[in-house]
Amino acid sequence: MTTTIAATARARVLLADDDLAVLSLFHDALTMAGYDVVAVSDGMQLFQRLGMYDESPVWLPQFDIVITDVRMPGVTGTEVLEGVATIGGGPRVILMSSFVDAAAKDAAQRYGAAGLLQKPVPVAALLRAVEAALRAPPVLPALPVLPVLPVLPVKAV
Repeated sequence: MTTTIAATARARVLLADDDLAVLSLFHDALTMAGYDVVAVSDGMQLFQRLGMYDESPVWLPQFDIVITDVRMPGVTGTEVLEGVATIGGGPRVILMSSFVDAAAKDAAQRYGAAGLLQKPVPVAALLRAVEAALRAPPVLPALPVLPVLPVLPVKAV
C-alpha cells in the first residue's frame, strides 16, 4: 500500500537553496499556493531540520516534500537525497540545479528523487513538480549494491 498526501491536506515543504533570491521567490510562491513552507539556506541546516545529523533511523513526520538545490555549502542536495533513501520512509525529494549533469541525473535515479529540475525553474513548473511528488509513493530504502561474484565451475562427483 502506498501513501499519498491528500490534495486537500496542507503539505509541509522543506525548501533549501543557498541563493537567497530563489529561496525567497519559491518560499512565497509555495506559501501562496497553500503549502506550509520552512526555508533554509544551506545543506547543514537542511540536514538538521530533517533530523539526519543525529543518525536517527526513524523519521519525525515533519515534512512531506524536500526541495533542494544540488550544489550548496556544507551538505549537498544529493547527499541529503542519499540519506533520505538510505533510511527510507522519509519525505519525497525534488532536486534542482543550474548544472544538471550526468552525476545529478544518476543520483536522482539511483536514490529515487521525485524530480530533477533545471534552473532557472519557472514557478509553475515547481508547483507541478510538487503536486506530482505528493502523488508519488514515499521514498523506500535504497537497495545495497552487492558485488558480482564469479561463477565457479562445479565438479561432478
